[in-house]
Amino acid sequence: MRTLGAGARARREGVVVAFALAFALAFALVSCRERPPPPSPAPSDAGPRLVPEPLDCRTHRANPATGEVWRVAPPFARLEVESGAAVLREGDAETFRVPLGAASDAGHTGRAGPSGRAGARAGVVFAHVAIALEGGRLQALDRQTGRPTWAQRTHATSLIALPGDLAFAVGPSGRGAGLAVAHRGKTGEEAFRVMLPRDAAERGAQGGQGGQVADGHFVVFTTAGPGGAERLLLVDPPLAKGVVGPGSPAWREVDLSSPLVGAGVFSLRAAPGELFVATRRELLRLGRADDRGGGPPVAWRKEVPFAGATALNVLDVEDVVYLAALDAARGDEASVVGYEVKGQDGADIRELFRATVPLRPAVGAADGGAESGAPCEVALGHPDKALVVAWLCGPRSGVALLDARTGARSRSVHAATPKPPP
Repeated sequence: MRTLGAGARARREGVVVAFALAFALAFALVSCRERPPPPSPAPSDAGPRLVPEPLDCRTHRANPATGEVWRVAPPFARLEVESGAAVLREGDAETFRVPLGAASDAGHTGRAGPSGRAGARAGVVFAHVAIALEGGRLQALDRQTGRPTWAQRTHATSLIALPGDLAFAVGPSGRGAGLAVAHRGKTGEEAFRVMLPRDAAERGAQGGQGGQVADGHFVVFTTAGPGGAERLLLVDPPLAKGVVGPGSPAWREVDLSSPLVGAGVFSLRAAPGELFVATRRELLRLGRADDRGGGPPVAWRKEVPFAGATALNVLDVEDVVYLAALDAARGDEASVVGYEVKGQDGADIRELFRATVPLRPAVGAADGGAESGAPCEVALGHPDKALVVAWLCGPRSGVALLDARTGARSRSVHAATPKPPP
């Protein structure tokens, strides 16, 4: 029988390994073809070239060879307000730029805020219309041409896009209260309104803005609860009519024993229709509401090691879910928990592992990091048998690879601090 020489065997094994790696990455990137990953660094004497491991292609990319992490710009359309102008971008292309003062009608004069630029969530985009928020006014613009179609005065300080082309305008109102009004995107008419505590309308669950959308349509607000804890307020827009508040089928309240971790309300593909909440102490599965909006507020609680964490990322992979939390105050480690979900309602969930990933140098001490106010992020990916954990904080970043079933760490790479410009 003919035998292969050492060189031939090495070449053959190299081809097999390369093919297997290429197949695994191609399979992982099947939904990411529109935005290919950043190129790998050129080969060097330090070792072989490594193909970048993908993270969740909607948010981040990472390269375990260098510890570098990229944030991926959203490919979908977004409307921003810049110096009093509404700017619609679709991917990297600018569709239109319309001065809002010029676009307003005689009864509605646009006026910029103190900074001349609106903050986050200053606009929403639907199939045929984009709606900008600026200077106490909502201005609807044709998505293709930028031509104004309707305008409304508003109390709102932020906008949320809801299914059914509803622009949810949220902000404080008079008499020390908060208010959220759903406007129909086509006409601007009111669909329903929600009376809120003032702090719920002002702070919300993300970045100081009022409200977040969970499971595709629930709107989640947070407000001060008993004993200094937080209370979740959930609004179900498909059930909302007229004025929504306590007693409405579209309204639910859940008291939490500790603060949310970031925007910690999410759903899972393995348990459709169920809502989960991650706080600094517990993972909760919310009970389903009945036709009157009642029902048990919490179906079960499980303790989690997220004390002090402010950033959270959730990765849902078939019947396994991973939660990673970053404590920006301590800044020396990320906590990762893996769960196996059984049953379509999420009633049976088993913890697979708990792991910590050391961050060196501590992100809180990094130049331009948490101490300077830069937001720290944690990201997750699962391209093959490994779980990719990546973090960004100012100029620092790093990547760790964990075993996806046990949490055992196989490798960590921390990016070098970029040199300051000359």
